[in-house]
Amino acid sequence: MTVKYIDDVSELLAGLHGRLAAGRKAAENHHVKMAELRHGDCFVRTSLEAVIYGEVIEHTDFPEDADDIAQARANGYVYGRCFSVLCPEGEFGDTHLTNVDRKISKEEFEAAKASGWTSLP
Repeated sequence: MTVKYIDDVSELLAGLHGRLAAGRKAAENHHVKMAELRHGDCFVRTSLEAVIYGEVIEHTDFPEDADDIAQARANGYVYGRCFSVLCPEGEFGDTHLTNVDRKISKEEFEAAKASGWTSLP
């Protein structure tokens, strides 16, 4: 691991803006498109630890969440609830679009849920 010392806040912010721009560009070029993942849609991603199943959330019962969710999507992040054998009860959060392997049907999602998140899509 490399440690980089930053002399001032403007250098820190420039780095953050650069990484956000790179993330947006990577999302734009990903084979799964943000427009394909709307509220209630499901997706799958694989990690070294487990297969992760996600359910997209674009709006909640809390209007104050709308701006945060829209901003996350604009930066290439899908907000939702993800499930796996490691977290069968689900966890809210965001996933960068480049980590999404593919969109899956609600039937595939429900089959994975019925298997305790062990079935492969």
